[in-house]
Amino acid sequence: MSVESKRSTGIFLFFTIILFLLPGCFGKTIKGPAIVFEKDAVNFGEVREGDRVPYSFSFSNPGSEVLVINDLLLSCWCLSIERFDRVIEPGGSGVISGDIRTTGFSGYMAKVITVQTNIPETQPMLTLEGMVVPK
Repeated sequence: MSVESKRSTGIFLFFTIILFLLPGCFGKTIKGPAIVFEKDAVNFGEVREGDRVPYSFSFSNPGSEVLVINDLLLSCWCLSIERFDRVIEPGGSGVISGDIRTTGFSGYMAKVITVQTNIPETQPMLTLEGMVVPK
C-alpha cells in the first residue's frame, strides 16, 4: 500500500469516526424535564418613576419529559405576570412575561422572579434591574 493510499485511508477513518461521534455531542436530550432560559436577567436601563416596564423571558424544555411550571414567586408587589406557559412538551418552548411598576421607587432597583417547576431541587431565578429616576 502506498503512502498516499495509507494517508487517504487514515483521513477517511478519521472523518467516519467524527461523523459517528458528533450527533452525541450536539443536541443531546436531557433525561427528565429541563428548563433553559434564553436569558435570566433583564436590565431595563433608566426609566422615570411611575413607568410600567414590560419584560419577557423565553425558555425551552430540552428534556425528555414534560416540564410543568407550578408557580412563580415574585419578590415584590411591583411585579406582575401577564402570561406564562405552564406545561411545555419535550423540545417545546414558552414565555414568561409581564411588567414591573416603578411607582414609589427611585434609584437602583432589582427584583427577582423564582420559577418553581417539576424539576427536583431546581428553582431558576430571573432578575429585573435598572435605574428609576424620580419625576
